[in-house]
Amino acid sequence: MTKRKPNSESDIQPLADEIREQASELRGEIFLSFSYTADIFNRNLDIMLAKRNSSRTRFGILHNLITHGGSMTPTEIAKRVFRSKHAVTRAIDVLEKDGLVRRGTVRGDRRLRKVSITKKGIKLIADNMDDRRENSQRAMSCLTQRQSEELKVILERLRKHLLSMIDDSFKQK
Repeated sequence: MTKRKPNSESDIQPLADEIREQASELRGEIFLSFSYTADIFNRNLDIMLAKRNSSRTRFGILHNLITHGGSMTPTEIAKRVFRSKHAVTRAIDVLEKDGLVRRGTVRGDRRLRKVSITKKGIKLIADNMDDRRENSQRAMSCLTQRQSEELKVILERLRKHLLSMIDDSFKQK
């Protein structure tokens, strides 16, 4: 495939035609459709979380702390929520100010920091489980049970594949 760099407005049309051609191929069409759908899901999640004065990063941090035993290092969190360490640090600052997490040192290594979810953070997530379940069910209500199960399998396969691609790209650096 030839990589093009548009130098002027006259170069846009051939590039647009190439994009349309790729999109008409089944895998390209699926990739674009999936990408657009993910954007819409994320926008929906952003709106829902904004009503609770939260963000995907803060939600992801709390969710990961709960599902990984209650405490993690900021580096571990950054890897799990796909955000920079700087963005995670800012989000942890907000969560700590709100009393939802606390920072502490690891016994035996004063340099290593752990972030732990507090009782208040656990209560916040627990109190929002019904809303989260309802929003998930509403979002997926256009699919049958069988379609939902098939989609779950497909997304798990795709997620594992994409994560391995990310891992491979870090190994190449």
